[in-house]
Amino acid sequence: MAKDTSQKLKMTRILDMLRMDSSKEEPLTTDILCSRLMNEFQIVCDRRTLSTDIQYMCEHGFDIKDCRVGHKKAYYIESQDEKLSVSDMKIILEAIQASSFIPEDKSGQLTDKLIRIAGGEGAGLLKKSKVCFNVTKHTSDDTIKNIDTISTATSGGKCITFYYFDYNERSEKVYRYDKELYTAEPLAMIYINDRYYLIAYSLNRQEIRTYRIDRMDEVLLTDQAAEHTEADIPVDDYKKQVFMMYGGEPIDVILSFDKSMINVIFDKFGIGTPMMKKDENTFFSSVVVQESQMFYGWLVSLGGKMKIVSPEALDHRYKEWIRKSIGEEGE
Repeated sequence: MAKDTSQKLKMTRILDMLRMDSSKEEPLTTDILCSRLMNEFQIVCDRRTLSTDIQYMCEHGFDIKDCRVGHKKAYYIESQDEKLSVSDMKIILEAIQASSFIPEDKSGQLTDKLIRIAGGEGAGLLKKSKVCFNVTKHTSDDTIKNIDTISTATSGGKCITFYYFDYNERSEKVYRYDKELYTAEPLAMIYINDRYYLIAYSLNRQEIRTYRIDRMDEVLLTDQAAEHTEADIPVDDYKKQVFMMYGGEPIDVILSFDKSMINVIFDKFGIGTPMMKKDENTFFSSVVVQESQMFYGWLVSLGGKMKIVSPEALDHRYKEWIRKSIGEEGE
């Protein structure tokens, strides 16, 4: 059962909390687990998906017990084995493979280390893992380095400087505001839908801003002390942002889109996705999408700035879906 990266990381956090803080006498309720996932790790989770994740882990050998605390469902682990099991390592291995921000070569290095740690029969089982993930890997480990620098700045109460960029149709970096140097006080990092975001107080703009960490370049730690912390800024309001994903049957599609949608194309289909320029403001791309109502909804959410050119049958189904959605009769 393939899981996206946030789900895999979420399960490791759930296991950590249950192993360290739960017992038969003091189980952890679903409300507590969901709240801690958000407050401590910035991972979005609700009670329904938590139950599904725990069921998945139980099916793969984890001895997680459930019970009732009043009217609420709760969980605990009785045996506290400090050693990583093969099942533990398999989840970590799959999380590494599914993480787009971990480059292919780095993923291979981490996987090899896990296999060496497992040893013997465990190594054989890990090598046989054949889960495939629909993920476009980054080509460098800049995001990992950025996260490390930001973490150091946050723990030390220091500011950071960086440049912020978008991509043009040739996959080239285009720095914002003529490569203005940003100075910011890091407040919190959020991991959601396989992307890291930084919530920071911008000294350039004198307000809270959110930045894509993989779009930050030359992130450096400074000696300047940060005046704001997460404690006195309403960071929780920003943590509640949800970023849409979609799934369904794959189909080859040619999309026409406005120049302002270049970053959207790269986000969905990977940096370097080929583009053809029609005029100054219009581009085309041939991509594989997953046809579904969520895909249609994604197109609608872009406000008409992205359209289906072909296949015509898909465009017809999309427009028919829109008509039905607004209560109009079909053709």
